[in-house]
Amino acid sequence: MNYKIIFWDNDGTLVNTEVPFFIATQKVLANEKIEFTEEWNSRECLGKGRSAFDLARAAGINEEKIHEMRAERNDLYFHELKQSVEVIEGVVDTLEELYGKIPMGIVTTSPRQHFNQIMKATGLRKYFDFFICNEDVEHVKPHPEPYLKAWKENGYAKEECLVIEDTERGVTAAKAAGLSCLLYSPNPEEHTQSQADKVIRNSREILDFIR
Repeated sequence: MNYKIIFWDNDGTLVNTEVPFFIATQKVLANEKIEFTEEWNSRECLGKGRSAFDLARAAGINEEKIHEMRAERNDLYFHELKQSVEVIEGVVDTLEELYGKIPMGIVTTSPRQHFNQIMKATGLRKYFDFFICNEDVEHVKPHPEPYLKAWKENGYAKEECLVIEDTERGVTAAKAAGLSCLLYSPNPEEHTQSQADKVIRNSREILDFIR
C-alpha cells in the first residue's frame, strides 16, 4: 500500500446520519417560520461549512434563542440516533478488508455524545484506532485543523495519509491540510469541480485506490 493510515469522516461517509440531522434542524427552524431547504443545506452547510442557524441570525433571532434552538435540535437528533443508525452499504465489507492491515481513525465534526451513540448503535468502533470529535478542536471543517491534528498525532508523512470524505467542506479541510482525499458520492457527476484526488461511487473503490 502507498498509504500508511486512513482518516475517515463519519456522517455521510460511514453512516447515513445526515438525513435525520437535516430533518431535526429543519423542524426546529420551521417552528420559527424559517425555511431550511435541502438545496441550502447541500450548498451552504455541506458545501461551505455554514451553520443552518445562520438563517435564524438573518431572520433577526438573537444568540440566546439560537442557543436554545440548537439544543432542541441536538435533542431531537440524539433521540433519532437512539432509535437506529444505518451503516452505508459496503462500508462494513471495506472495513473488514482493511482491518489489521492499515491503521484507521475517524475525524468528525459531531459532538462526542452523538458520535458515541453512533458507534454504540453500529458496532463500528472496533475497526478504528482513534477518534477526533467536535470538542477536540477549536475549528471544525472546512478548517484544516481536524485533519492536521489527526496527522500530527499519528506521526506519518502527509503523503502517507489518506482521507475519505463525502462533502466538499470535508474535502476542503483535507486538501488545506495537505492530505490526499477521496470523495465518496453516489452521484459523482455532481462533483466535477471537486478538489478531491478522486470521486468514488462506493467505499469498495477505496481498496483499488490504495493498492
